Amino acid sequence: MSETFRMVPATGVSFWIIGLVCILISGLVLMFSYLLYSSRNTSFTVSPEGLRISGTLYGRLIPKETIQMPKVKVVDLNSESSLCPSWRTNGIGLPGYGAGWFRLNNGEKALLFLTERRNVVYVPTTSGFSLLLSVPDTGKFIDTLEKICATL
Repeated sequence: MSETFRMVPATGVSFWIIGLVCILISGLVLMFSYLLYSSRNTSFTVSPEGLRISGTLYGRLIPKETIQMPKVKVVDLNSESSLCPSWRTNGIGLPGYGAGWFRLNNGEKALLFLTERRNVVYVPTTSGFSLLLSVPDTGKFIDTLEKICATL
């Protein structure tokens, strides 16, 4: 003769905890999916308004009046250590991808959109921060930016 006994059912609190954990995990999956998307789809549009950064959480319009065009240059962060990011204040810092607000080694506040450390465009502004951008054709980008800024 055998008899089976069931465990006392869990309280409602257990289900709430499991539900919250599931929501948290879903939120993390969505966040990392968006980071993956934005790391491959960020764009920089130079227009008569200025420089528009799109496709990322940190996107914005940088008015052309605030760009310090004479100081814009191409840098290699492997050799120009003063412009290397040193402290992430509000951003994403992953191997091969950096986006958001950082402090540079020289103490400057910077908005970064980096996927490589060579051939980075450094764009200082009069708004209290600089930009560090990874663009495929740095020369063409700077030429286009110069043309737009020359029409002030």
